[in-house]
Amino acid sequence: MKTAPAHAAHHGNHGNHESETLEEFDAIVSARGTLAGFRIQSLDPTDRTRELLATDTAGAVLLGCRMRPEETDRLRTDGALVLPPVPALPFDPYRGHLYTPGGLFAALDKGHAETPDALTYESHGDPTPMVLVNRAHRTERPPAWPLLRSLVRERSTEARIDLVDRTEEAPKALKRLSS
Repeated sequence: MKTAPAHAAHHGNHGNHESETLEEFDAIVSARGTLAGFRIQSLDPTDRTRELLATDTAGAVLLGCRMRPEETDRLRTDGALVLPPVPALPFDPYRGHLYTPGGLFAALDKGHAETPDALTYESHGDPTPMVLVNRAHRTERPPAWPLLRSLVRERSTEARIDLVDRTEEAPKALKRLSS
């Protein structure tokens, strides 16, 4: 008889083998005795080192979990895939769910540059050049170009976008924006 994952009560049993809370982690370990086949995301299990090291982790995936180097080495030796946190980013790259509009635009009253949305884009380094084609379409029906220009004003992206009339002009514009 196939049993449901311990955290099925939290998420339903839809093949979802993820744990994003310490409570789910505890439930999985106590009910199953294994993390094999589970994705553990963005947890800090340092207070559960004994339980973690005593649990079967072969085939487990631990994304962005804060652990001591010796714990990470041990889990990898036991067959787990362990990807460490990325502390310099203004967002969690291992987040298991989408941001809400309210979350992305928190602090909008201080200007778009202060929102998590803007900080996320700025963390990628130099923006990729973007060329839109068909000036009449982009400025009249709907007026996307003025909106785009207003969103990137005074940001690094501002110098990396352009608008051309014909497709044949795009390569030259991309080359100019890339230099």
